[in-house]
Amino acid sequence: MTLEVLRQRTDALRTEIGRTVLGQDEVIDLLLVALFARGHVLLEGPPGTAKTLLARSFSAALALDFGRIQFTPDLMPGDVLGTSIFNFQTNAFVLTKGPVFSQVLLADEINRAPPKTQAALLQAMNERMVSIDGTDHSLGSEFIVVATQNPIEQQGTYPLPEAQLDRFLFKLVIDFPPEAIEMAILRQHAAQPLEAGLETANLSKVLDAAALAETRSLVDGIILKDDILAYILRLVRATRENSEIAYGASTRAADALVSATRASAALNGRDFAIPDDVKRLFTPALRHRIVLGPADGNRRTKFRPGSGKHSQSDRGTPLIRPSKRLLALAAATLLVSLIMIVASTALRDLAILPWILLALLIMVDMATSLRRPGNLTVEAPPEIFVGETATLHLHLDRARANLNAKLDWPEGLSGRKEFEFRPGPDDTLETRVPFRAVRRGVWHLDHLWLFWDSRLKLLEFVPRLDLQAELRVVPNIRQVQSGEITTTVMSTLYGVKENRALGEGSEFHQLRDFVPGMDIKSIDWKRSARRRSLVAKELRAERNHHVIIALDNGYLMREEIGGLPKIDHAVTAALATAWAAAIGGDLVGYYSYDVRPRTFSAPAPGRNAFARLRNWTAELSYVSRETNHTLALTELNARTPKRSLIIVFTDFIDTTSAELLIENIGILTKRHLLIFVAIRDPELETMIETAPDDIDGAATLVAANQSINERRLVLERLARMGVTIVDAKPNTVTARLISTYLEIKAREMI
Repeated sequence: MTLEVLRQRTDALRTEIGRTVLGQDEVIDLLLVALFARGHVLLEGPPGTAKTLLARSFSAALALDFGRIQFTPDLMPGDVLGTSIFNFQTNAFVLTKGPVFSQVLLADEINRAPPKTQAALLQAMNERMVSIDGTDHSLGSEFIVVATQNPIEQQGTYPLPEAQLDRFLFKLVIDFPPEAIEMAILRQHAAQPLEAGLETANLSKVLDAAALAETRSLVDGIILKDDILAYILRLVRATRENSEIAYGASTRAADALVSATRASAALNGRDFAIPDDVKRLFTPALRHRIVLGPADGNRRTKFRPGSGKHSQSDRGTPLIRPSKRLLALAAATLLVSLIMIVASTALRDLAILPWILLALLIMVDMATSLRRPGNLTVEAPPEIFVGETATLHLHLDRARANLNAKLDWPEGLSGRKEFEFRPGPDDTLETRVPFRAVRRGVWHLDHLWLFWDSRLKLLEFVPRLDLQAELRVVPNIRQVQSGEITTTVMSTLYGVKENRALGEGSEFHQLRDFVPGMDIKSIDWKRSARRRSLVAKELRAERNHHVIIALDNGYLMREEIGGLPKIDHAVTAALATAWAAAIGGDLVGYYSYDVRPRTFSAPAPGRNAFARLRNWTAELSYVSRETNHTLALTELNARTPKRSLIIVFTDFIDTTSAELLIENIGILTKRHLLIFVAIRDPELETMIETAPDDIDGAATLVAANQSINERRLVLERLARMGVTIVDAKPNTVTARLISTYLEIKAREMI
């Protein structure tokens, strides 16, 4: 078999599949790559984007045995693999093979089955065999799984674990087609309406098992040089070193990328691979193999201004100004000149001499003191957690000693404005400037001013250097990075024997023998017929609950407590709780509002939801608008039809302003479980414990005491409505909130 024959066969496959699936040429090509590379494919996309039709058309164009499994919450491993049934005629067990015994298996909506059913495919996908009742059964080398899943709907679904995702060679994301393609689809269906399920009936069989084996043998002969292998290895290892990635790609991922690169080169008519093959396949091959996590804020990045595109003035041409000594000398010179002019006509012509001497002195002082600074190197962490302290490390080449500097800090950073450079290694000067991050956002350090005196102290040199350093202040996730929250959640939820609320809820747990007294509606008649005895479904309370983080971003949340705005304390606690919820298996969504609703994201599972929440909170702006609780909470109630745990971070001034807030929270409590988070001001509590010194202090004390009492009244009203209250100081709000969440999980209150 030659590459030309391979090209003809792949063209024929593309043509046949393209008769029913329009506008998905890239996806079809990657399906063929997976077929020839002996890999499995996961198709992900919103409903109605022809995922199932694509898989069926793909199998219809192959002369291979086809099997399909419609995954449902009550699907059991035996429904996938098969079951040994006792044959009374032969007095022996006979294996009834399941749909996995096929060459092309369509696993439709694979994330709707529980994890133990999903795991039934692990051995089949990895080893192409299954073990039933202690006996191994081969599935053949042609076996390939094409699975589909819907990323939008989360209710009643079970996210695939990382171990199973790693079995798929590609995860292909299918989006809505362009307008022209969509019009072509409508025209095709309008001209030839077909009943559902018959769209692929007229497709021709292009490739059989023998031809597939020949094609794979040809692909195995594609040459991969060491530089291509090294390129693949560098890319895979880079995913393990990136601070934004919690778990990088495995060695299996690198091996899969090697196999896919061979197949891609063959499909492009080449007997050798090139870097473009790797680039094309990198995203579909690794998008499902890496797990996003919190970024490490301790890495440091170097900036080297003063080179390349900058002009000489940008590189530090000094601004020269007279010193106080020079001004005094100029005044003395002026006095001497006036005396010479007034004292004698003969000396009048010599009155210019003192000025000439002063000018010569200035020129000598400048010539011996002027020295352009060398390269300035800035080392700073690219990301800093809000509320924490970091260090700016400055290095300066070819500079004189006793050099002082001045730096103008942007609004989000706070530090010393003036500091001194000290001698460092290799004839350099260096300094370390501590600073504190006080506002989220991207802040720029534009300029650094240096200043030093000349040798005779007649002049002061003040050059300006361009820094062009960019510092990103992000929400504080130090507790997440340290693993403290993960340890707490795992030990609390899974460190003891798990007790399930069996018989309640709607999540399928297991089958058990039916006994008198059980509800007859729980009988599974299909499996009872197979087993020739009555079995019943046992349900349990759902575990993938919805947790909504609702952040009030109005002007009251800008009030500073402990050196940071309340909104930043709230964001820190919200991210920590979202991480705890993700570890606990819940789905996390977020919602922000001020004068109107701003952002809403539906609950999503796992660490990806935490990464989205972290990116969103990093971009959350500081606003000066008053919060409209009625509009915001009404919108939130409309967007959350399923009972959820809603964590509301907000604030109020007094009982009067809190009336609308209480009323709308009361509406939410009719359907949802609420946690109301209020951040207490420790300075206010200290104020009422301190005796006043004068009449103004007494008035302040009365006002503070009244504010605390009104706050207590509002929180008591909310508690009587069934709202869980977390009223804590900034340094304890995160721990209190996570503890409250874990208690709610343990008591299964959602």
